[in-house]
Amino acid sequence: MTTRRTGHLPRLTTRLSILILVFAYLSLALTFTLLTRAYEADDEAAHTDYVEYIVQHHSIPRISVANGGESHQPPLYYLLEAGWQQLLRIPAFAPHLAFAKEPIGPNRLVLSHDYTPTQREDAVHLHELRVLSILFGLGTVILTYAGARVIGLRQALALCCGLFVALLPREVVLSTDLTNDALIIPLCALGLVLFLLAERARSEGRLGHRRLHLFGMGVALGLGAITKFSGLPVTGILFVLAFVPSITLSRSELHVHASGATSHSETIRRVGIAQRFLVDGIVAVVGFFAVSGWWFIRNKILYGQFLASRKSEGYLKAFVGGAHPVAWTTHLLLYQVPEVFLQTTWYGQPNLSLPTAVNDILTAVGLLCLVVGAWVLVTGQQPRWLTVPPLSAVALLGCIVGGLIAVIINIKTTSIGDARVAFVGIAAFAIVLTLGSTRLFERINPRWAPMGMWAWPTVLLALDAYVVVRFLVPLGGL
Repeated sequence: MTTRRTGHLPRLTTRLSILILVFAYLSLALTFTLLTRAYEADDEAAHTDYVEYIVQHHSIPRISVANGGESHQPPLYYLLEAGWQQLLRIPAFAPHLAFAKEPIGPNRLVLSHDYTPTQREDAVHLHELRVLSILFGLGTVILTYAGARVIGLRQALALCCGLFVALLPREVVLSTDLTNDALIIPLCALGLVLFLLAERARSEGRLGHRRLHLFGMGVALGLGAITKFSGLPVTGILFVLAFVPSITLSRSELHVHASGATSHSETIRRVGIAQRFLVDGIVAVVGFFAVSGWWFIRNKILYGQFLASRKSEGYLKAFVGGAHPVAWTTHLLLYQVPEVFLQTTWYGQPNLSLPTAVNDILTAVGLLCLVVGAWVLVTGQQPRWLTVPPLSAVALLGCIVGGLIAVIINIKTTSIGDARVAFVGIAAFAIVLTLGSTRLFERINPRWAPMGMWAWPTVLLALDAYVVVRFLVPLGGL
C-alpha cells in the first residue's frame, strides 16, 4: 500500500501527533469537568470520602459502612489524590449531598446544588482535585498512541487510535471525575505497551531489553492491583503471554529397526523450556509483587483473604439498595453482558444518554469494526501496511477480553454492569477498532482507507458536541 492509501499526512511527526492529542483531549476534558457539577459523576462522593479519610487520619480506611461506599477499594489512587490535596493546601472537607427536588431524568441534576458559601468552596476544591484524574486520562491517550506505534502503525493511523480514546465521551467522563477508574485504565494501558515493547525487543534479539520491559510491565500491573481489582484479568492474560515464549517445541527423527533388514523413522515431538524466557516471566511476576504484595498480605491478615472478597461483598450488601450477586444465567450472559457494548461509546451518567437508535447503530458498527480488526490480526491476512507479530496481536485481543471478563465478574459479584469496568482494555480496543474500520473501508475501495481511519474520531467528536450542547451547557458548572 502506498503512503497516500494509508492516509499518511505529510510532515506528521511524533511531536505533532502528540501535540494534537494533548490539545484535543485537554480541550474536551476541561470542558467536561468544568460543566459536570460536583458529585454528579458515578459515586464521586464516595470516592471523595475515601480521600478525605486519608487526609484526616493519615491512614487507609478499613472496609466498613462507616468509612464510605468505596472503602473496599485498594488505596493507590486515593493516596495520590490525598497527596495532591495537601500539595494544593486544600483542607479536609465532607461532600455535600442533597437530592434535587426535580425528578431525575434528561437535563435534570441528581443532586441539589443550592450551596452555602462553605459548600460552594468545597465544590471548587473538588474541581481542583479532579485535575489529577485529567492528567491520568491524558496518559491513557498518549499510551494508546504509543502502543499503536510500537506495533508498527504509521503516524496517522496511530494518531487516530489515540484520538479514539481522547474523544470517547464515556472515557472523557471517567478521566475528568474523582474516581480510581481514572488511574487503573492508564496503568493497564502502560502494562500493554511494555508487553508490546518486550515482544519487539524479542523479535529484534535484544533480550536484555525484553527482561527490562517485562519487569516494568510487572511493576505497572502491580500498581494497578493496588488501584482497582478490575485490572486483574488483563494482568493475568499479559502474564500468561509473557511466559509463552519460554515453551519450546522441537522435532527429532528416531530410526526404528524392525526384525530383519527393514527399518523406519518416527518423528518425535518434544516440549521444552527456554530458561532465559522463563526467567523473564519470573522477573515480571517479581515486579508485580514487589509493589503490590503488601496489600494482599494486609488483606489476608485483616480479613482472612488476599482479595478480601467475602468482606467486600458483605459490606456492599449493607448499603440501601446494595449490590447482590447474580447467578450464572442466560440473563447475565445474553442480556447484561451484551448491554456493556451499549454503554461503551457514549456518555452514561447522570441519566444523560444518546437516543436509543443512535446507540444501536453505533453498537452494530462498532462490533463490525471490532470483528474485522480481530479477524485481520488473528488470521494473519494483514495488509502491507500492517505487520503485527502473533503474540502482540494476541495481547491486543486478550486485553479486550480481559476488560469484558472484568465486567462479567463485576456483574456476577455485585449485579452492577458498567462499561467503565471494561475500559481497562480501552487502549487495545481503540487500536483494534481503528484497524477494523480502516480495513473495512479499504476492502470496499483502497482509496477509502483514510476515511475508515478517521471515521471514529469524526463520529466521536460529533457525539461530544451533542453531549456538551444538549446536556452539559444547560446544566451549567460547579
